[in-house]
Amino acid sequence: MFLWPGVFVACTSLLGLVDGELLHVGKTVYRYRKFLWDMYKVKKNVDSLNQTFLMMVKSMKNLPYTLDEPPWKTYADAKNAYPDVWPYLIRVDNTTEHMNQVSKADGSEGRDTVNMSSYSYLGAVKEKTIRDFVFQETIKGNYAFGNHGPRMLGGNNYWLCELENELARFTGREAALCFSSGFLACKSAIQAVTGPTDVIFADARIHESLRDGVRSARSKGCKRFYFRHNDFDHLAELLDKHREAAKEAFIIIESVYSMDGDLADLMKCQELAKTFDAKIILDEAHGLGILGKTGRGLEELQDCPHAAWLVIGSMTKALSSVGGYICGDQEIIDFLHFFATGTMFSAPMSVPSAIACYATLKELQDHPEWLEETRHNMVMLEKQLKPLEQKYGVCVQTAPGAPLIAFIMRDFDPLRVVTIATMMRRSGFYVAAVNPPACPLREPRLRLTAPRGLTEQQIIEFAEVLDMVCYETRELVDPMTHDLAGVLSYLGY
Repeated sequence: MFLWPGVFVACTSLLGLVDGELLHVGKTVYRYRKFLWDMYKVKKNVDSLNQTFLMMVKSMKNLPYTLDEPPWKTYADAKNAYPDVWPYLIRVDNTTEHMNQVSKADGSEGRDTVNMSSYSYLGAVKEKTIRDFVFQETIKGNYAFGNHGPRMLGGNNYWLCELENELARFTGREAALCFSSGFLACKSAIQAVTGPTDVIFADARIHESLRDGVRSARSKGCKRFYFRHNDFDHLAELLDKHREAAKEAFIIIESVYSMDGDLADLMKCQELAKTFDAKIILDEAHGLGILGKTGRGLEELQDCPHAAWLVIGSMTKALSSVGGYICGDQEIIDFLHFFATGTMFSAPMSVPSAIACYATLKELQDHPEWLEETRHNMVMLEKQLKPLEQKYGVCVQTAPGAPLIAFIMRDFDPLRVVTIATMMRRSGFYVAAVNPPACPLREPRLRLTAPRGLTEQQIIEFAEVLDMVCYETRELVDPMTHDLAGVLSYLGY
């Protein structure tokens, strides 16, 4: 067993006389033989894709590591290995416009950058009418930015109730419940409604907040099964095999998968839910306010009214504020008031944040052109990026109506991805670089958007600059890192 890397490289090298690709893989294994053997040993004790990925980054830089080092040391070493191109936690001095002031300390010489990864899909974060309304109502009502504790004990609030009523009306539900964050809302919804005799079927690429809720449910004895991403035939197989033994069954999906740019097939999911008597929990974090003719989400877009038992999500995207929500029938919302840990044991969202969400919902209904402008920008951005697919071997992945594009780099090179993000920022465009574990090990990507407010010229210029930066960084592509990722995937990472 201790000789397996050497045996593997010898066999692949011999086969490589006929197949050059196998020879290349063999060389990769030989180059990283110590790292791969270390990862094999670590796998027996540690199951952390995050730390494995960071150890891989360290190995690529020939940095020393130990198998028992804490994850924070691994992270710090990997971050410090790339001080000039680390693209995360960049200081931004202005968020009220699409032109964001980036500080000089971040190597951008204090210049303005066009935000091409904004969550504010409708551009509401910069709307002066919304900001003015928030300030006026906060001052008029003498509201503070804090509160007196959880709503159950510290008191309820007029604006939280108004927002909940508006969310219920907007989503076509009887009631809604707001939280201080989308993470708490999503986790609490799953944790509260599941019991030890129940079963959960979840898409393999659901958000971490939902996974955290699933873990909480499992701790109570609830069974869980993940089906392959957007593979509803696989979901049908799992339902057929495991549904009957459970009291209640829940199917958890997202409307928009924010790291992939694709949508769930709600009609297929609804058919399966009816067939197997399951309840759909739909995360509309990236869909509410943007999908469908009037922005009411995936149900409206795919003509599946009330397909979901619960509609949950975050207010940090199209609604451009902070907070989370659960929408459903009155009896389940009443139940959640007492049994959702995220509201019982946490302070509520601040009043100014609630007012901002309320105002954005109202403005959206008064300005349907916001949706058209955003969609126009997204179609144009996709059109400008498509030629880069064949040119650089990337994948421009999105879906009709989706508010984002996943610019997937299948050659796997974390250094190239973060370098591109840094070079784009220094060229005047802010983009989000995504590496594992937020995406598959071999598919790092840029997460791109084209919010309302961007001009056609800015979108065209962005695509031209990205083309130039991809070309300039082509020498950073190391095919061996691609194969190394493949070997790690084979080992189960």
